[in-house]
Amino acid sequence: MQLTPGELIEQLLANQQNAVEQASVKHLRLAMETLSSALPIAETVSVTESPVAGIPGLKLTPTELRSPWPLMYFHGGGYV
Repeated sequence: MQLTPGELIEQLLANQQNAVEQASVKHLRLAMETLSSALPIAETVSVTESPVAGIPGLKLTPTELRSPWPLMYFHGGGYV
């Protein structure tokens, strides 16, 4: 039985590994998009598409820079 994105998120948050093992990649992606959309980007941050070596990426820049040094975050994987 496939879980809805909301049910999948609830089970993931409850640390139920079984939910991940039973979910399809399509449902995992949808759950991740659903979860991410609940965390909007602050209005004080600009977002620019910025691919690296042909791989899609986003560049998030705060309107008020507090440091001259950039921070790069690479997701460790897990979603196909």
